[in-house]
Amino acid sequence: MGEYMSRSLISCGAVKCVIILFTAIGIVLFATESSWCDLDTLWTKCYGPNVSASASSVLQTGDSGYIMVGSTYFGGDNSDLYVVRSDANGDSLWTRTYGYSAFEGAQSISPTLDGKYIIVGNTYDTQGAGNNMWLVKMDVWGDTLWAKGYGSESAEYAFDGQQTLDGGFIMGGITSKPNDGYDWMLVKTDPNGNTTANWTYGGSGNDYLQSIDNASDGGYILAGNGWATLVKVDSIGAVIWSVDLSPNSVELYSVQQTSDGGYIAVGSKSLPGYRIKCYMLKTDSTGTIQWSRAYGPGAQYDWSIAYSVQQTTDGGFIFAGFSGGAYDVDSVYIVKTDNAGVEEWSGIYGRPYLDAVAKCVRQTTDGGYIVAGYVDGDAWLLKFGVSCCDVNMTPDTYPINIFPGGLFGLTGFIANPTPDPMITDVWVGVDYLNVFYQLYQFNNLGLNPSQFLSAHIVQHVPNYAPLGTYKYVAYCGDYQSNKCDSAFFNFTVVGGRIEGGYDAWTLEGGFDAGNTPNEYAVGSFPNPFNASTTITYALPTAGNVNLEVYNLAGQKVATLVNEYNEAGQHNVTWDAANYSSGIYFCKLSAGEKVFTERMTLLK
Repeated sequence: MGEYMSRSLISCGAVKCVIILFTAIGIVLFATESSWCDLDTLWTKCYGPNVSASASSVLQTGDSGYIMVGSTYFGGDNSDLYVVRSDANGDSLWTRTYGYSAFEGAQSISPTLDGKYIIVGNTYDTQGAGNNMWLVKMDVWGDTLWAKGYGSESAEYAFDGQQTLDGGFIMGGITSKPNDGYDWMLVKTDPNGNTTANWTYGGSGNDYLQSIDNASDGGYILAGNGWATLVKVDSIGAVIWSVDLSPNSVELYSVQQTSDGGYIAVGSKSLPGYRIKCYMLKTDSTGTIQWSRAYGPGAQYDWSIAYSVQQTTDGGFIFAGFSGGAYDVDSVYIVKTDNAGVEEWSGIYGRPYLDAVAKCVRQTTDGGYIVAGYVDGDAWLLKFGVSCCDVNMTPDTYPINIFPGGLFGLTGFIANPTPDPMITDVWVGVDYLNVFYQLYQFNNLGLNPSQFLSAHIVQHVPNYAPLGTYKYVAYCGDYQSNKCDSAFFNFTVVGGRIEGGYDAWTLEGGFDAGNTPNEYAVGSFPNPFNASTTITYALPTAGNVNLEVYNLAGQKVATLVNEYNEAGQHNVTWDAANYSSGIYFCKLSAGEKVFTERMTLLK
């Protein structure tokens, strides 16, 4: 793994409603068409009684399970606050609903200092006061310890909140103005939920406070839109500084303090032509913007919004939300970046022709991630991990200062750290002024378990290259579907042009896609699968090959290969649309060698 590298692994497992995952990734000027992808397996689950439901927030529990909150709907627009506690595989252990007679729902859940949970949401006062903010304190079994509403004759809505450093609680949201529109509103309580203070902020228009986080100095960081975009207040609600990005058409939905004392926030940025992109910015502790970037999966997606962000253990960031426009539906959009906001990998996930949106993403203790949201009227969780190809690069010399028209050398590495054979793509390019320009790609590199390849590469820099600092970036994964890992180093173009130098971003050398495997191997992707799976097998020597599929009773159900094969990597697809769900075994016979792979068919 390189210094700025990350890996991802996302898949579909046994669910109440089987979700087929698809990915479409576009990289600035080189957007690709969407394609169905085969991704390694973890799981995704749908939840909800015989009515629609949605999830807004999720936490990992001490036993590696999860607790999710949201809303469940009944009787038209009526709803209850909805809680699901699951095990580590997403299987429900218990569910709870809380509500009165109208509209209740949860926006966030966070742990308390005494080992319980605090839920921030909303409740409707049927006596005529309208919507109120709502705090619900709950024990680990889902039993209510207390629940309190907060509001006035105006309508108040809470969007986020948590326990404060003094043991009380803070909620952020909006309150309606006397005439029209909304202001930002903070409500501070003691440990028993009794109000100790409330503060409002706003201008003349509509102002929405969407997210709040504790700051290490006892104050709070707020994010939203309207009169300001990012605001730091002290422990008594006084504004210390504010950043207004509304003139740049920026709205923020999630903010978190970072390990360096600064802040990371995500949301959206409107662009000409009615297009919207995800937006992320990083500030220092004083609100000075250190960097900002816009993100989107490709030209076929007209709008993308990020709803949740978290700093990851490697110092980078992950955010989740949705992208819409393609297939006339919304699809979950997830992006992992390094600590400078440079994209390491990303993906689009959902169900064909059905809306899917992510509202919360959190890193899990195993280094993977859990995402909560909704798909086609169901609350759902998506668990994905971080195990696929590894890519790394080592420049011949460093630092690299080069004249326009010159060149530099590097050694690239691509490895398979998994126990299964894989086929991966590698593509390289330069990032200049936060725009990625792809230069070259190496397709269909076959790797056995624990195998790695290396190649020496010479990169030419054209004589028209602008002066400045660039990032040289390498990605691995499926070029047509998802980025799995990345690495980069900086180089600087300086001085005058070299007469007779290179006139294009050409590249010499590279990985050989025809490398002969050094051992036998067999694997399948995806696994578990629905309808079809691709079986990959590696042969270090040529010979007769027999590839068969057996059911759990030991009966042969299919012969996929029975012929002479050359040495190398081979693929064959098994179409199991006419077979029943269950466990199957793929048996590879090559010479005197026999190998088996267990496969799970889910329908």
